[in-house]
Amino acid sequence: MFAKGNSALPHINPAHYSQFQTVEFSTEFSGIRRGLEKEGLRVNQSGVISQKDHPTALGSALTHPDITTDYSEALLEFITPALDNPNHVADYLYKLHAFTQQNIGEEMIWGCSMPCHIANELDIRIAEYGSSNVGQLKHVYRHGLWHRYGRLMQSIAGIHYNFSMPDSFWPKYQSLLGDQQSLQDFRSERYFALIRNFKRYSWLLIYLFGASPAISSSFIDGRKHQLTGKAKDTLFAPKGTSLRMSDLGYQNSAQSDLTVCYNSLDNYSTTLNHAVKTPYLPYKELGMTNEHGQFKQLNTNILQIENEFYSDIRPKRTAQGEEKPLEALSNRGVEYIEVRCLDINPFITTGIDARQISFMDTFLTFCLLADSPEVDPEECKRLSQNMVGMAYQGNDPAQTIKLEGKTYSIKEKGKVVFEQLQKVAHLLDQNNLDASYSDSVAHYQNFLSEPEGLPSHEQIQWMTDNNASFQDFGIEISQKHAKELRETELNDQYVDEMVKKSQLSLGKQQEAENSEKALFSNYLKDFSNR
Repeated sequence: MFAKGNSALPHINPAHYSQFQTVEFSTEFSGIRRGLEKEGLRVNQSGVISQKDHPTALGSALTHPDITTDYSEALLEFITPALDNPNHVADYLYKLHAFTQQNIGEEMIWGCSMPCHIANELDIRIAEYGSSNVGQLKHVYRHGLWHRYGRLMQSIAGIHYNFSMPDSFWPKYQSLLGDQQSLQDFRSERYFALIRNFKRYSWLLIYLFGASPAISSSFIDGRKHQLTGKAKDTLFAPKGTSLRMSDLGYQNSAQSDLTVCYNSLDNYSTTLNHAVKTPYLPYKELGMTNEHGQFKQLNTNILQIENEFYSDIRPKRTAQGEEKPLEALSNRGVEYIEVRCLDINPFITTGIDARQISFMDTFLTFCLLADSPEVDPEECKRLSQNMVGMAYQGNDPAQTIKLEGKTYSIKEKGKVVFEQLQKVAHLLDQNNLDASYSDSVAHYQNFLSEPEGLPSHEQIQWMTDNNASFQDFGIEISQKHAKELRETELNDQYVDEMVKKSQLSLGKQQEAENSEKALFSNYLKDFSNR
């Protein structure tokens, strides 16, 4: 079932690379589309999580296309469309932040992935989406997350990166590889090849973009941990990069037996289908409703829905009508991939900029084009161990990773990966008629030998230099970003468009609530049986 390969040596077939440089592919790489989903807690000027409702000026969190909420009422989520230019995506996200900051009064957007000091997890209000059945479904799902994992874990914020190649790329690529299956199956197969390579080399992203080495002491809340660094109301990993991606972040025991190594869409769908249909005793004992008859979770299975599966990357397909995510994937194959391992860079106003977006495009294109043998169970374990090691010790020059049973230093293997990234960047620059991709690769390659400039390192250094806590750091940078965003001039046309979007979204939510006929209990039963 599993094929072994030399995953320790990233490699793009030279003959294929030559073809990618021809006129036939000249427009394909300029058609890459990427979109962002970026989260951020609303807090007051003292860095205390907001207890206020989602602001009416931002529209309905249920139906607004650009601004919604994630787990909590205070956890904003900004969504850009998938655009074909890194600068356009970065600008779109920036304007969403500026509009939001200018419409939330004295509150501000917390600039870190790890949450502010939260003394009591009940201070984290679960997000509300109104009385429609779909709104109640989203709310009850979040109640289930609370009972299963606690609210604190759900207060972590990050950036999701959605990536896809243009439709016209796939038949040309299929012809180049001499593949005979259906185009839908070929596209899904190649996206899964991308995912496998991502799992092999995403330790480099954790090294470069990890930006959560410290947490407020309140986040631990009595849990066991391995953080050795201590400061005022702060715990940190002295050589850490991303505690968000460690066992202190999105991890849970119920999912520990879900082995998804991304060898095929069949393997992926079967594993997750099993999880959303298989009861889990602790959740069964928790029960479906409380003493007042209010729902505590959507069901008692390992996963309430597919989206509960925590992974640093997912294959995705836009659902139609009432389709569930796995239905959409099975029916029409993989449409794009969603990267979920990016921390918010606290030193950037929106958490990510055009240069990082260009690098991500280059990295993901490399993962798509490079050889990608299937992953066996042993390699699957090693790749997970690489990520944990990088999260806690990624800034240690002695930190190593394992690929194909061999041990490599970060610098040694990083150099090999960057050699491939330089080739891909050159390819993308040729098709986009500038040098932004090569410039981004050169910029980040410097950090292999100069880790002092990494956001994880800079955060620890700031706290050390200022004898400050993580809370102090978060307040300082959040206030700085808020000031900049408040002073940003948005043109009247953009503001009018955003006001109209907010009003339309509120109307759509009201319309859904007014037209609702089925009882939620019946709606949930039908949803679960679909």
